[in-house]
Amino acid sequence: MLSNVSPLIRGFSLPLCLCLIMLYCSIGGAAMEMIEEKGENYHIFHPYPEYKDKPRLIAPPNEWIESYLDFFHYIDPKTENPNSLGSPRVRAENAYLEMLKNFLLGYSFEGVDKTIDGKPGRKPVRLGDLHLLRRERGQDWPWLGFTMAGELRLKSARAMLTELQENGIEGDFMETGVWRGGTSIFSRGVLSIFGDEKTRNFVCDSFAGLPPSVKVLDPSAWDNTPYLEVSTDEVAKNFQRVSLLTPQVVFVKGFFNNTMPPLKKYVKKLKILRLDGDMYQSTADVLYHFYENVAIGGYVIIDDWRLDAKSACWDFFRHNKFLPAVQRPDTVSAYWKKTVEVEVRKDLYDKGPHAIRWKRGKKPKYNSREMEGKF
Repeated sequence: MLSNVSPLIRGFSLPLCLCLIMLYCSIGGAAMEMIEEKGENYHIFHPYPEYKDKPRLIAPPNEWIESYLDFFHYIDPKTENPNSLGSPRVRAENAYLEMLKNFLLGYSFEGVDKTIDGKPGRKPVRLGDLHLLRRERGQDWPWLGFTMAGELRLKSARAMLTELQENGIEGDFMETGVWRGGTSIFSRGVLSIFGDEKTRNFVCDSFAGLPPSVKVLDPSAWDNTPYLEVSTDEVAKNFQRVSLLTPQVVFVKGFFNNTMPPLKKYVKKLKILRLDGDMYQSTADVLYHFYENVAIGGYVIIDDWRLDAKSACWDFFRHNKFLPAVQRPDTVSAYWKKTVEVEVRKDLYDKGPHAIRWKRGKKPKYNSREMEGKF
């Protein structure tokens, strides 16, 4: 391997050579653009080199699956018709993703995990008893879990990624608003099962909580809620704890109005755009910059459809004259499949928050049935 690589890096310093060799080997020799850009209010970078040697709690996917293949080879002869559940490898892969899902949700700590009584501006938060139905639906803030998305949304994300893989739809996975990183981590786990080393995970967050609200758009005090503030250090370690911090993971640090413009040049296509910014402005920042990048057949996920993000989406539909078939995997979130190209009216976004609100200063209630085919 080194004899093949060395001519490409001759003349570089020794530390840089070692980094290039490490990257080359870690992704099987496939070329990958490494991103590093830092501005006054943003930072785009790969956390892998700094955190790759941090402690792990769970073995890498390939090692975990190989171990369970050994287990199935032991147990299958003692079991009636085990292949009715799939081949040993399929069963091992399903077991791995089930284990990963339960760990990220906090189900693995069911006896000791708690539900957080979280409200905007509350500090410190209160611990309450774990309510499994609320956790399944993504209606609580976990104490030990790495994601607020809930089980139904993680299952939905897995189904989307599987469908996109089967249909050969290419593009990256972008999540805007990641908290502890759990949903992006789970998506990386699903992609690893496919052997996908091409799809990148763009992990976008301020890593310092939500931005101050523009009162005409977001009246709630989300920017004063310390429990929602999770640093890049902690999120990177969470990826590494489950052995899913790979060179394909890209962190995008900063408020979305500062990070989306410079990020644009690094992203060509998205297979999934997942928005969890909660606020109207945070949702609009992402849609106006990256909706055109979503591939036909790809998905847009809105984690908090009941909040101001829902109003931002309906205003976005109205301004850009399209109406997707919005689906609800649970009572909190929503998603739709992109079926037509849309020329986004970026000129409205550039004019400021008053221009993107459909009715200035008002927050209209939207009903998808009433809106069917109407603008």
